[in-house]
Amino acid sequence: MAFSAIIFSKDEYENLLERIDNIPQQLQETNAGIPPEERMITNDQLSELMQVSKRTLQNWRDDGLITYTQIGKKILYQMSDVKICIEKHRKHAFAPPKE
Repeated sequence: MAFSAIIFSKDEYENLLERIDNIPQQLQETNAGIPPEERMITNDQLSELMQVSKRTLQNWRDDGLITYTQIGKKILYQMSDVKICIEKHRKHAFAPPKE
């Protein structure tokens, strides 16, 4: 099994977390009364949210990089699992050498 890394720049990472925290109104209405971290989103929604292709999400699932639920052909992701995946694969910049 080949593993791949998910690499985001600091700006991309912060932008992604902001978009996750600001779930579109339609999704909020669909999940009314459910805490944000327990909300589920579809493969299409996560693809759009993270600005990656559905094939990339498939690769991440195949490589065990992201937790998901599959019911029939429907793929769902819990928002808390998406945040965990992003944080788990976050790479910190090296500190500049001290002078």
